Amino acid sequence: MVKRIMNLIAKFILLTTLSFSTAYAWSPETISNWNKVSPSYSAQMLNPSFATFWGGFRRGVRITQNKGEMVDFKLHGFKKELPVYLKHNNQKKDLVIFFPGVFGKPNGRISPHVIQEIETRDVHVAVLPNLLAPTYLSAKPTTLGDPISQESDNQRKVVNEILKRIDFKYIKKVHIVAESLGCLQALSALNNPGTQSKITSLTLLWPSLFLNRSIKRFDDLIARSLSMQESCSFWWKWPQIIYRTNGQELPTGVNDEDKKCFGAWVIGSGFVGSIKETAKDVAKFSNDQLPNTFTGFIAKVIPEIMGALNVGDERLSTEFLLRPYLNTPIKIRLASSSDDFLNDPVEWKKFKEQRPELNSKIYLFSWGGHSGPIGMENFMAKVVEEILLDK
Repeated sequence: MVKRIMNLIAKFILLTTLSFSTAYAWSPETISNWNKVSPSYSAQMLNPSFATFWGGFRRGVRITQNKGEMVDFKLHGFKKELPVYLKHNNQKKDLVIFFPGVFGKPNGRISPHVIQEIETRDVHVAVLPNLLAPTYLSAKPTTLGDPISQESDNQRKVVNEILKRIDFKYIKKVHIVAESLGCLQALSALNNPGTQSKITSLTLLWPSLFLNRSIKRFDDLIARSLSMQESCSFWWKWPQIIYRTNGQELPTGVNDEDKKCFGAWVIGSGFVGSIKETAKDVAKFSNDQLPNTFTGFIAKVIPEIMGALNVGDERLSTEFLLRPYLNTPIKIRLASSSDDFLNDPVEWKKFKEQRPELNSKIYLFSWGGHSGPIGMENFMAKVVEEILLDK
């Protein structure tokens, strides 16, 4: 009898462990759908930079009608007001906080498309500017002492102010959605027990696994893209590419050479243009002083962080920042692409080996470069649907 009871207890523990490790993963329906459509996208994209261009372009040119407004926060530790996007009312509902990717500001570039898809559901919405966005840097957050710890503290202040502005009595659950560099920003912002206790789910889209390596890879890609652009003459092909990338669900009819050229354009002109524009807005550099790489930008605009990047500080890695969340009730999901040039596929393999409990919660597209699949029809709406179904 005792042996039977012990066996039952062992089975119960095993089932509980398995259910905990697989719970809150991407739903089988979502995985099945993404697995089904990925081969056709992969066959059309081929070039990771072009996939990045396609996804960002589709998000950037869509007409959006966001329902919230920009609200200026006066926060201790910031010399100027920080504009944050808020959409809320005096009804009790879930809150989705979105952290955009590099240079992302809530009311510009590609963030409004994501906001609109989140707002297809009846939720409160808040969007922080990315920590490299001109609106964030212009607010002049404190960077005294240890810059990484100070930045985490700055981010926590913003999140806590959001929760106060909306009012706790009108918030059911809090869901965090972050993209690219915004993933590290979100993890830093929530890295204390007081804030974590309010969070129900954490969804990381195309995170940088190691920020120092990602920046180096991006800079190398910028150099290659600028070189490639010199042999491209594609200005007269813009009408066709607009139709192929935005007018069709899949960019059929674009030849490999044009994919390479437009992929090089988004890296060599799109991202480099943002680097220069932000440096000019924030630091008032003259044209001949403007950096054209991420390393150059950080060294000139926020040099305090360079020391941590140079030594590969583990506090700038996703695995390190995720540790405090792993043994909490917070529901974690990650999505990225195996050809995302910010990360090496080997790094994803090691990450999954280190954290087998996250395997069922990670989905890697076989295509897409950096964040390309977010340009898919209803991608973000589906992500929000998944997190709101969590019980």
